[in-house]
Amino acid sequence: MIIGKKSFVTPSGPDLSGDERIERIFGDRKLLHEHSIPSFAVYIDESTWNAFLQKANDEYTKRGNEASGIVLGKYLKDNFGEYVVGTHYEAGNGSRTSAVFCEISIQDQLRIIQSAKEKTLLQVIWIHSHPSFGAFYSTVDYRTLKSMYYAPHQAGIVVDNVKGEYLGFKVRNGKANEFKEIFLFRLDDAEPLASRPFGKNPVKVFYAKNNSSFSSNRKVNDPFSLKSAGKGKNQVHSPEVLSLISKAADDLKLILSCPDESNDRTNQYVHDWEIKIKEIEGMLYEQYGEKPYKDVVPCVNLLNEMSVLINEKYSFASHVKLREKLNELLKSLPE
Repeated sequence: MIIGKKSFVTPSGPDLSGDERIERIFGDRKLLHEHSIPSFAVYIDESTWNAFLQKANDEYTKRGNEASGIVLGKYLKDNFGEYVVGTHYEAGNGSRTSAVFCEISIQDQLRIIQSAKEKTLLQVIWIHSHPSFGAFYSTVDYRTLKSMYYAPHQAGIVVDNVKGEYLGFKVRNGKANEFKEIFLFRLDDAEPLASRPFGKNPVKVFYAKNNSSFSSNRKVNDPFSLKSAGKGKNQVHSPEVLSLISKAADDLKLILSCPDESNDRTNQYVHDWEIKIKEIEGMLYEQYGEKPYKDVVPCVNLLNEMSVLINEKYSFASHVKLREKLNELLKSLPE
């Protein structure tokens, strides 16, 4: 993901937004919320949100890929706190976008900068999809947000457009923390009204385990390839997690049997590996979601290292390292 660093700006009141519609809707945020008013919140125009969902659904159904982009808008404040209002979506169309990676190219970035300048708007939200993998931030996502999208007026949102899940992340005091104060509104409505995306509250990732996350009709194979690599006989892991990792190891053997780097089988298996790593990452969060993040992050770091290895130029040595990372991953699964 390539996102240029932005200048720090100060928020203004809705009456200084330069848009009468924003002033009408956000002149009194008490009208938008039945209960407490969040000190920080993200509000996205429904048509802008739908534009991103359309892009995300198209990428997933036509190519099986993630989707990304930038939401442009205003950075505002009132007596209750600071908030951003997103009113335009600019899609990312990087050529490296895949089922497990999304890119905003340099060309995209230049176009977005120009669009923001013409509309007198800020780049306020980095948004991307995790189709079918759940709404969570990987280590790469955290690093991207903290290094490239860290200004006070900026935030990140990840959306699973298949499951209808979403979650926000924002950098505060040098750390990326999750937040749930994400709302939709209609810029052209006469009356102020805020709703939740997908009609529901976002999912909390690391401490609230989703017990319904495993499908009862999903096929589970016997995890034969790596089952002896666990920590001990008494350690119990989800058979689905073990099965995925074991099957991935078997596929790796096939990759190692393809010495020709131009071999179509090698390219196909590398693509399959990218998908498997993303699946394993999502299942780790599902299986160990109630564990503190510090207990799960070593596994996620290993998955990211594996992702780097499979995208390197083909070599026997790199795939030997990949196999070593697999064994290390299995040994590091939380109790």
